Amino acid sequence: MLLDVEINKVREAIEEHLEGHKYRIGVKSKAITIYESLGPDMRELANMFASIWGLSGEALEDFSERLAREHEIYTQYTPVMRFTLSDTKKRLFRAERMSYLGEGGWIGIEYGKPIEELAKRLIPVLGTEEFFEL
Repeated sequence: MLLDVEINKVREAIEEHLEGHKYRIGVKSKAITIYESLGPDMRELANMFASIWGLSGEALEDFSERLAREHEIYTQYTPVMRFTLSDTKKRLFRAERMSYLGEGGWIGIEYGKPIEELAKRLIPVLGTEEFFEL
């Protein structure tokens, strides 16, 4: 069973990520899975439409809030990284990332390490080219 402190270490690392708003976590008994939103970044989209339509001030704020609400309702997420508790006594985890080659699936990238170490090192590379080098 995962401890709250372990789950919170992953949440904290996502909150520190520059694009943290794009990620969600799912928790099962021994695994924490990180999901990434599919589709365009709503912040960039709102700014693009604002410049095209000449929105500013309250109109821009209302539009951005509406777009954010719609995004929360309709966005889809796909799994990109997973941390699985592999040693319950020592509280060590293995880290995997999703593969996008062939049939896909999980690729092991780190083994036998504390969640804090894995989260601090691996979560910052989500959404970057470095992710594919793991």
